[in-house]
Amino acid sequence: MKPTTDSGLLIPLTDGKIIMGLYPVIYGWRIRAGKAGEQTYFCDWCCGDDPKVVWGTYDIMKKLLEEYEITVLPSASAIKPWTRDPQFIARIGELLHGEEVTPMGVDRPSLQELRREYYERLQ
Repeated sequence: MKPTTDSGLLIPLTDGKIIMGLYPVIYGWRIRAGKAGEQTYFCDWCCGDDPKVVWGTYDIMKKLLEEYEITVLPSASAIKPWTRDPQFIARIGELLHGEEVTPMGVDRPSLQELRREYYERLQ
């Protein structure tokens, strides 16, 4: 399956050099990012299943990827979801120049609908 940008699951960043997107897992969602054209990802942030945390994390990663090289970002948290990992939160806070790390984005497309769409495309 190849997610498309119209689904909201995948977006190109930094002039198409980086791909970032939502990925459904059993216990919620992950936000993943990697170099375009590669079959892997560098960042894999577990968000849990709270839509506000998922979309807030999406915004945080997007903002950081627009400012930094992907290898500067932490690849994953030691504790899942990342909102329970104090060291991960501290590192994200540093990268955000001390801005408060509160992943509470506004609700956007329904995560249930995105999950359904994702699995329909697999078939």
